[in-house]
Amino acid sequence: MKALSVKQPYANLLLGPKDVENRTWYTPFRGRIHIHASSQLDRPAYIRLRQDFGVNLEFMAFGAIIGEMDIVACVRDSASVWAAPGMWHWVRAHPVLYPEPIPCKGRLGLFVPDISVEAQP
Repeated sequence: MKALSVKQPYANLLLGPKDVENRTWYTPFRGRIHIHASSQLDRPAYIRLRQDFGVNLEFMAFGAIIGEMDIVACVRDSASVWAAPGMWHWVRAHPVLYPEPIPCKGRLGLFVPDISVEAQP
């Protein structure tokens, strides 16, 4: 299964209330992917979203696969409150947050993570 690396707190939110992922590039890919929480924190977003959604650092993993979701569309005109103007909106469905993160290095773009099949929930 392919993976997408996303900065925190957006990685956790993508497996919760965030229904689109904003990207500068279009993807023709449709299907199930892992969500990789990058080792970086988007500090301004964290501060803003901590108040709005109760996002808390102690519940976030970094440098790990934290869940999976389906990419069902890639559009520019999503009506989602999470959709950023001028970006491609990767519409997600069926998010699952894993009970335990799976340590893994991230990469740019969609990538095949270097994890064993036994490690996946």
